[in-house]
Amino acid sequence: MMTMCEVRLTDSAVKDIQQISDFYLSVVNKASIDKTLNDLQSAFALISAQPEIGKNHPLIGPYLGNIYRQHICKPFKLIYKIQINDAKQKTIIIVMILHEKQSLQKALANRLLY
Repeated sequence: MMTMCEVRLTDSAVKDIQQISDFYLSVVNKASIDKTLNDLQSAFALISAQPEIGKNHPLIGPYLGNIYRQHICKPFKLIYKIQINDAKQKTIIIVMILHEKQSLQKALANRLLY
């Protein structure tokens, strides 16, 4: 049986989801929003089951010791880190959710990763 890791979202990631919902509501219908949120939920479940599935990100890694990973959930990219506690249990921290066309460098300049 596969062990699932706990997934937590930072306040910043929750804000990203709200902005995604607000944007989609303004340009498409509720069904599209629901599909997008379901896709993100599926991506969270996948990362929970397979935390190392995300790639170490070349823009983040050199500065933060390769603890941050990126997983693509078209059209979004999820930036997350894996925390391991003293009991060797892993927790996934979703730090930000960006549209694939958004610049990670600009997003990092506007946020503090913690």
